Amino acid sequence: MVCSGNSSHVLCLGTLVRLGDFKLYLLALLQRFEAFALNGAVVDENIIATGALDEAKALLVIEPLYGSCRHCCSSCSHNADRPLRGRVMSRCHKIREQLAVPENDLVSADRFNQLFTMHGTTMIFMVIMPLAVAFFNYIMPLQIGARDVAFPRLNAFSYWMFFFGSVLNNVSWLFGEAPNMTWVGYSPLTNSTYTPGMSGDFWVVGLQILGVSSIVGALNFITTIINMRAPGMSFMRLPVFTWMTLITALLVILAFPAITICLVELMFDRLFHTNFFEASAGGLPILWQHLFWVFGHPEVYILILP
Repeated sequence: MVCSGNSSHVLCLGTLVRLGDFKLYLLALLQRFEAFALNGAVVDENIIATGALDEAKALLVIEPLYGSCRHCCSSCSHNADRPLRGRVMSRCHKIREQLAVPENDLVSADRFNQLFTMHGTTMIFMVIMPLAVAFFNYIMPLQIGARDVAFPRLNAFSYWMFFFGSVLNNVSWLFGEAPNMTWVGYSPLTNSTYTPGMSGDFWVVGLQILGVSSIVGALNFITTIINMRAPGMSFMRLPVFTWMTLITALLVILAFPAITICLVELMFDRLFHTNFFEASAGGLPILWQHLFWVFGHPEVYILILP
């Protein structure tokens, strides 16, 4: 890596996420890369040797565009004044910064696992799915001519279960016990040997509560579409979005019991020392993978179809 504070045009391998707008930065970078290279910019010779010019374009941080050498990689000789303390960064940003350069020590290995696990769990179960449910609640009754969903109080119950499940997962940060076994929770990473403490328990119980919320909401949507259509609104006249709501709700009913089963078994393994996934005691770690992907593959369509 070459980085010199005396060079007028310095290209240093580093991270994109310290810059505010990824798309704007990348566009400017691609437009001006050739010009900087022709003007004598210093480029990492290893990248040029491998011919990975496109990858280099995506990873280079241009000094003249974005200020001082504080934005360079951790191997830069001027890295001592990089202002990391006190900066508020999202989980995604921290993950990208940690992976930006080899031997980075921005976060510890355990904290990186926590960030990775909670980022995946949050995006799948607490962002994308609830966002789709919000549109289902608002748009679907209007499209079928219903005043509301079939069971408004059950709908409220579904929301509060989602709220408490999300809070339970994230309150683990306050105890220093954030889940750190990846969001897919493969065994044996989730057993009490490799994930001691309460981190796995927060994750297991939180997902169980979120699963209850999803199943209850799906039952409500199915009942609403089947029983509360306006007169003359046959199934063949349903708008496409309402069809997608129905199919998604059916997939939730079929998929979530599988992950509920494996979460209950994992909870018993952790709290009561059963042997569902404990290989040393005759359990089957691959059983988790089978059950999880009975849920995981339909989950892809649950997220995409709406």
